[in-house]
Amino acid sequence: MKLEDLLQATHEKQASMFRALNSRNYLLTKINGIDLWIYDVETKMFHVMFRDGSGNVQSSSHPILDYDETAEGKFNAGRPLCRESQKRWNDLLYRLSIDPSMPEEGYIDLDYKDRSRRIRSHYTVTKDTNGNIEYITGTSEDISKTQEHMHSVIESQNEYISIINGLKSTFDSILYINLTNHSFKFLEGTMAMRNLSEQHTNALDYLKELSSKLVMPEYQDKFDILSNPDELKTRLESGRSVSFEFQGIDKVWIKLRIHPAEYTAQGYLTHVILTTEVVDEEHKTLDQLKMRSEHDGLTGLYNRAAGVALIEDLLRKESGILALFDCDKFKLINDSFGHLVGDKVLIVVAQTLQKVFEDQVVFRLGGDEFVCFLQQSFIDRKAEEGLNTIGIFKQLREELQKVDIPEMCGQCPSASFGVARSDKDHLIEFDELYKTADISLYQCKKYGRNDLHKM
Repeated sequence: MKLEDLLQATHEKQASMFRALNSRNYLLTKINGIDLWIYDVETKMFHVMFRDGSGNVQSSSHPILDYDETAEGKFNAGRPLCRESQKRWNDLLYRLSIDPSMPEEGYIDLDYKDRSRRIRSHYTVTKDTNGNIEYITGTSEDISKTQEHMHSVIESQNEYISIINGLKSTFDSILYINLTNHSFKFLEGTMAMRNLSEQHTNALDYLKELSSKLVMPEYQDKFDILSNPDELKTRLESGRSVSFEFQGIDKVWIKLRIHPAEYTAQGYLTHVILTTEVVDEEHKTLDQLKMRSEHDGLTGLYNRAAGVALIEDLLRKESGILALFDCDKFKLINDSFGHLVGDKVLIVVAQTLQKVFEDQVVFRLGGDEFVCFLQQSFIDRKAEEGLNTIGIFKQLREELQKVDIPEMCGQCPSASFGVARSDKDHLIEFDELYKTADISLYQCKKYGRNDLHKM
């Protein structure tokens, strides 16, 4: 008979078979280190059959003792259980043998002396036809390995929770994605993301819809890498994360990162963690730094480096006119009214240039000198409005004559101009074009200022 058969037999047959096995000191089958035991209520004797460290079947019998003492009142050092477990075990057997109201089935966990092992004893109460308790039978098995596994699982779960909590403190949304079957777990995110995640079981479908609904159209193609797991695995082979930035429909900048999370024993990537965080403040800071690096601090126009770079790019795309001009008698203004008034003049001139030349590239060359490039499309548009090239610059001069700076006592700033034409089909580099416009400006100042000299 196998142990499974014995455990499935009636209580009476279990007791009978156990006595027979015990008397023969023989155990037919043991599974997972399970020991058999029986407690005879009438004789108060406890019988157990077990396999020793050498794998041999052994049996032992002894009377149940009160707590952990022998008949002579001394602790029985031969018992494998610790004092506390011996006491609990003997108490349980005693109560089960005298109290009919006790549960007829159950279990108790017991520790060995050195705490290196823990056993779990399952018990069943057997009663005679009159309902009197006759035997208590059961099994004992070592659950130390099971508990070790449980502890390791708990520790790994605690570590997992710690990692997730750490991620939550850093990122605004977290997804855990299985690259094998494309399943995912939603760990953190906005309510809109959560609601959308509940409608999907496939991560690729979820991310595709998320992109279409919550991301600005011009950035949606960045999500294409998420729809190609093989390419993603290749990108993540180095163990580094993949990241990109995009704007949500609320125009807020968001950084998305894909982190490698789990690998097979062969090093094959199976899971990734996808996180997002709002980086709007960083973008604003970068925009401010870019603004400062490209613009003149006083007038707000492009500075020389940024302005030249923009015009050089335009020269290859469109014909136009490069205009170079400076404020007339600016040194005299500084000497007569002070440098603060001189700064006001520069600011007003810059504002007037932006107003008249609209969306054209205008930059401060330095001091009181400015440069503007008028694209042919702008010139053509003005021609349709009735203004030729000369008329555009006259309009600028008229606007300057309207400027009122109280400290200048009714005097208006004026400017002299020198221009040079460019042709995209016969490219002239900026430096050469600038030299031509500078000669034109010199001629204008030589012959009277506050005018335009064209070359």
